[in-house]
Amino acid sequence: MTQIDQSINAVRTSMEQLSRNAEETSTSVLQMSASIEEVSRIADTLAQFVDETATAFEEMSASINEVATNTESFLVIRDADSQLDGGDERDDAGDRAFGA
Repeated sequence: MTQIDQSINAVRTSMEQLSRNAEETSTSVLQMSASIEEVSRIADTLAQFVDETATAFEEMSASINEVATNTESFLVIRDADSQLDGGDERDDAGDRAFGA
């Protein structure tokens, strides 16, 4: 085998190795792309979950504030009623509802 043949074989071997490396790189890039898409979908799902949770917390907070306001109003009315009645009567429906 001549030196030219050896050089041609060396170049051919290098090209084959380069081709295999390119295929492996391409496969890796495709796998990474699929992984990135999956992570993106998961992030979108988590963002939606966070939004729904925030909305639920806001609704619960509004409900708690409404209950507190209603309770405060009831107590003011009960105290006023109690002062008008001499403070002894406890037969008001609101008193029974609140266990007073």
